[in-house]
Amino acid sequence: MDAVKFFKEKERMCKSLGEGCTGCMIHIKSHELRCFQFCEKHPEKAVDIVKEWSAKHPKETRLTRLLKNYPNTPLNDDGIPVYICTTDLGLMDIDDCDDDCVICWNTPIEEE
Repeated sequence: MDAVKFFKEKERMCKSLGEGCTGCMIHIKSHELRCFQFCEKHPEKAVDIVKEWSAKHPKETRLTRLLKNYPNTPLNDDGIPVYICTTDLGLMDIDDCDDDCVICWNTPIEEE
């Protein structure tokens, strides 16, 4: 995990936990160190913690959000919605479409 991905995933992990650090493995393993202190003193451990959390909590994709809201959406053999295009839903501009629906539907949703 490179540094940029580490910081982005750590931020996503922190946001997912809400207020406070309850349940955060960095907090639990820090033994009274503040988060940034633990990351400075034990960078390998911090990266491992964030990497493990990230693997267990993949980013929501266009497809997972659609299926969460419409679980009976028919899917084709590739696991992609039948007769529904992200451009039809306004999720992307038709000019940006490269006709690769698998990649398009599996694109992670950027958090606001």
